[in-house]
Amino acid sequence: MKSKIVKEDLILLERIFIECYLKEVLKSPARNLENHVVNFIEFKFKKGEEFTLEELILQLTNEILILGNVLKDKYDDFELMSSPKIRFSEEKADPIETIKISQLSRSIDLDDATHLSSMKVFEKENDVKAVFVTSDYGILNYKIDLNNKFNIKCSNPLYAVHNF
Repeated sequence: MKSKIVKEDLILLERIFIECYLKEVLKSPARNLENHVVNFIEFKFKKGEEFTLEELILQLTNEILILGNVLKDKYDDFELMSSPKIRFSEEKADPIETIKISQLSRSIDLDDATHLSSMKVFEKENDVKAVFVTSDYGILNYKIDLNNKFNIKCSNPLYAVHNF
């Protein structure tokens, strides 16, 4: 017998995604999937349509495949568009700026702050704008503060090309 999805299942779904968010690696992909699943369930409930767990899993699998293709396309675009613009530098970090950056959060250690500070030195010495590209959410969680307080732009690699 196939089990039908009921409203109480949304509470279970919320608990599953909370567990995903506790694992840093799953945070961003889980958020996209969670939005899609909840919207799908709410749409079905509003229309008064019954559906099974199997149907939900099929819908979820379809969304995962679509997201996978979108991510691959974005990554391919990033590689094509950014490769000529990527420059590596060995500028020395400003020690005072480094300390101020590291004091922003415990998530930004001294090594991270040094890299962020050296990017600022690079921008100044070369009269260019740069984006600090990282997948470290210890830094990305503070990207707004870093931009507002230190004028440092940070981005996840998937979105970096959109910062230029």
